[in-house]
Amino acid sequence: MGVRVKGQQVRVMTWDLYFGADAEIILNTTPEQVPPAVTEIYRQIQATNFPKRAKAIAKQVEKKNPDFICLQDAAIWQLFSPPGFEPVIQFEYDFLDILLKELKHRGLNYEAIAFNQNLDIDVPASTGFILHFTDRNIILTKKDSDFIISNIKSRQYQAHFLAPIGGQLFIEPRGWVSVDVTKDGTKFRLLTTRLDFDSEEVREQQAAELVQLTNTADLPLIITGDFGFDVNTNPPPYHLFLNAGFKDAWTIAGEGPGFTCCQDFDVLNLESQLSRRSDLILFRGNLAVKKIDIVGESQNDRTRNALWPSNSAGLVADFLIFKKRH
Repeated sequence: MGVRVKGQQVRVMTWDLYFGADAEIILNTTPEQVPPAVTEIYRQIQATNFPKRAKAIAKQVEKKNPDFICLQDAAIWQLFSPPGFEPVIQFEYDFLDILLKELKHRGLNYEAIAFNQNLDIDVPASTGFILHFTDRNIILTKKDSDFIISNIKSRQYQAHFLAPIGGQLFIEPRGWVSVDVTKDGTKFRLLTTRLDFDSEEVREQQAAELVQLTNTADLPLIITGDFGFDVNTNPPPYHLFLNAGFKDAWTIAGEGPGFTCCQDFDVLNLESQLSRRSDLILFRGNLAVKKIDIVGESQNDRTRNALWPSNSAGLVADFLIFKKRH
């Protein structure tokens, strides 16, 4: 058996960026209903204005100075012209690129070290344009970091929701991405995910897949993400993680209810509507959580044009990763 000795401190932030629209309006549609729904989604993307929200998110990153940032719903939105119409692309929001530029503007040089791509779809708008959407989970770290990154992995879950759109069923994949982190003789694995939010059954299956995957991990493990369920409803997927030996950082080091979800779809509600605890930081192994805070939940965190930074609040946790003497 090893003996715990001096440990390595690491600060981890996780945040669901919110892709910026009410995607539910395109579900259970007929072919004729799809284009106007897509046009409405595009209008919502414009209104929820990620470039403005990215400034508010970057402000929180500057305040907290995390070593690693785990992002969910890191979307790419593109509006393509129809065939034969120029120019080819009329509009693009790449959430990662926008956020990195805002961070750099504040003197924060982060870079993406790992990502996984999930849903990637083209849908027609009633205006004649084609709206393209790509969903990603991403892990960032500082460019000048002395943490050593290795064993980058990315995968989609086998379980997935079948989204009924325009009279057809489309696979809506979800997935995870992980990296191994080494520094001064300590090592841990960092993983971030976004579980399905449309189906309880699919969400539980995905959680079971993740638990099974992590059962073979032989080093300290931190899992962050938007898990889709509300911990306060005592959901079965949450207990899958607890029964597998994971600890919930908020129950150990958090203060208050820990609500992170959800603001209105237009992120413009006057009073905060956070009333669910669905964004979590779980951990297992030879490490300890020292502190955990919520970010992006107060009125002072809003953009100048009154938008919340996301429809979810973020979390920041400080960990101590222990060395082992053999």
